Amino acid sequence: GTYWSYWWFFTYCNNDVNLWRSLYSGHEFWRLLIIKSLLKYKYLKYGYLLLLIPIYFLAKYYYLNDPEVTNAGGLFPKCPFYVLTNFHCPGCGSQRAIHDILHFRIIDALMHNVTIVIVVILLLSKIYAFLSKKFFKQYYYNLSHKAYFTYAILVFVFAYWILRNLPYYPFTELAP
Repeated sequence: GTYWSYWWFFTYCNNDVNLWRSLYSGHEFWRLLIIKSLLKYKYLKYGYLLLLIPIYFLAKYYYLNDPEVTNAGGLFPKCPFYVLTNFHCPGCGSQRAIHDILHFRIIDALMHNVTIVIVVILLLSKIYAFLSKKFFKQYYYNLSHKAYFTYAILVFVFAYWILRNLPYYPFTELAP
């Protein structure tokens, strides 16, 4: 067992000083060792691009099929929280909102689910930050890495969850 550990270390570390220093930091050493050994395979560097294939087919399915018109079977199941409790969760109406976003009907998407529109905006900003850092080497101030931003999103989601289930007029408009 020990011989193979040393063989692995000397074969894949190439006497890297940083890896030698991290030898004494426990788990950090193994993490760096695994990352360095995986990065020698070039196709793993761009493996995230493989995620575009299922995203494309899901987007195409949601673009062509309207969840509001089709029955509750197939890829458009009913919300299990709504079925069990008869209350709307923060995600209720998100399938219809995705369909509306793909057809550029933003107002209709906001009427179905406000949170999914915010999630789409956050994802687009994350993609912009990634692309600007990777290809253009530009600095991008990322507000979502701050703790107060996470707490604000959490408070917003819980407030939205509570308010959309109140049976009073302005709040009944939040239900899908």
